[in-house]
Amino acid sequence: MPVQPTYKSVSIQLRAYLNANSSAAAEKAFTDLLNNAKFIDFAAHLLRCLQAAILKASFDEIDVQAFFNRVLRLLQCLLPTKMAVEFMGEKPPAKSEQAKRMRMPTLRHTLTDTWAKLLEKGLPDDLLLEALIALGDGQIEKMTDTARLLAPYITTIFDPPASMATAAAPLASWSRAVSRTLLKIIHLGGLNFDRLYPRLYALLGEDLLTCRYAERFIEDLDVYLSSIHVPAGWLSAFAKRLVQLTLVGVAPLALMLPLLTVAANCLIRHPTCRALVDRRANQSAPTTKMETTIGDPYTYRSNDLASDGVGALESSLWEVLCLECHYHPEVSSLARRIRQIGAITTGVADHLPEVKNQIRSGNELQAVVDRTSRQYLSVLEMTNARLPTLSPLEGWTMQNDLSEVTP
Repeated sequence: MPVQPTYKSVSIQLRAYLNANSSAAAEKAFTDLLNNAKFIDFAAHLLRCLQAAILKASFDEIDVQAFFNRVLRLLQCLLPTKMAVEFMGEKPPAKSEQAKRMRMPTLRHTLTDTWAKLLEKGLPDDLLLEALIALGDGQIEKMTDTARLLAPYITTIFDPPASMATAAAPLASWSRAVSRTLLKIIHLGGLNFDRLYPRLYALLGEDLLTCRYAERFIEDLDVYLSSIHVPAGWLSAFAKRLVQLTLVGVAPLALMLPLLTVAANCLIRHPTCRALVDRRANQSAPTTKMETTIGDPYTYRSNDLASDGVGALESSLWEVLCLECHYHPEVSSLARRIRQIGAITTGVADHLPEVKNQIRSGNELQAVVDRTSRQYLSVLEMTNARLPTLSPLEGWTMQNDLSEVTP
């Protein structure tokens, strides 16, 4: 005889999980819920119970971190994209209200609404960010109506309004952290976000090089810049800025390969941008003006993508030529390949590795360099060797010589 799940019976199981006093008890309760949640009728009751638990939770009376972790873990496991339609109890009549609540589209909408209720609960900042990041990692695909129910929480973090431009406003690192979630809502939820590319461009400040979410953001940026609807000037500004960042003194080796690859992909996917490495690739460019220009016409202004786009198209990726002399052969080799993109006519899609692979390669290179550096430093410490004193370069003045300089 099949067991018919009810709201009350499911609520008891959920409370056993959320209120467990030990990790072992919580794990056992979670396993029981997960085994039963593969059934449509049980999952429908579980979502309703979970919504009620979120609404009733008082953060002044519970361990917020433990409650959040357990709710988030459960939400991430509910309604997988290829969930089979099976019932634990008897299947309800086809046209009954109960059957309507247990249809898969209805359940997926309920799942989205449950996430929305969690986000509007007033979570601490770190937990809110963790939830928004989790949404972008395989959760949006399971939901419906995400643009209406979830987008307001994402866009406020990604592009805070001017009224929030205070010390309490979300940091740029937060904006980079939620870029993947926003990407999923745009692609799968149909969100139209006018300030998308200006905001992405504003996030290319030097603090990106030390941002915790830099790799995640760069990988997402490559997808954003693959759109055929982005103006060539804007794409050129992105490519120019990405390559420019690799010359910043604090640029880690781990990020140089992915930064260069995203810039190169702009040239590969959008032929107009190849004028940055081969002016002949765009015969309509104002060559006369270029010949009389002094200095680089491109200057990064985080809040003026439109003007920067004009300057970028008149500029070139001269930074790539500098990188051909980089100390690491992987970087110098990639720089040479980028400079050759303008002359490529076939097979451009397979010219460079994927950004994800370049991120992994960059981390491996960084690990090797760090390990080698530590070995050399340990040898110097054991031998008490001193670095030689180098004479100042011609034309440079040392700090202790400033007093001798006459005005």
